[in-house]
Amino acid sequence: MSVIAPYPGLRPYHEDEQDKFFGRDADAEVLIDKVLTNRLTLLFAASGVGKSSLLQAAVIPRLKSPSGENLDVVYHIDWVS
Repeated sequence: MSVIAPYPGLRPYHEDEQDKFFGRDADAEVLIDKVLTNRLTLLFAASGVGKSSLLQAAVIPRLKSPSGENLDVVYHIDWVS
């Protein structure tokens, strides 16, 4: 029997894994409020604390949701090429 683990390991959660991402609702609400009320929002923290997971699995889905803000969102991750 295979078991699907709720944690993706070292990679960040993706948008389609929002149902597995939990425990950061307050952080997501604060960040969404800041994004919506400020022209520029900088999310700065140490490596590995979950910035990408927070954005991809909590903030972006809520911003895109028809029952939420219903916004078009672009998440750019490839800064090298």
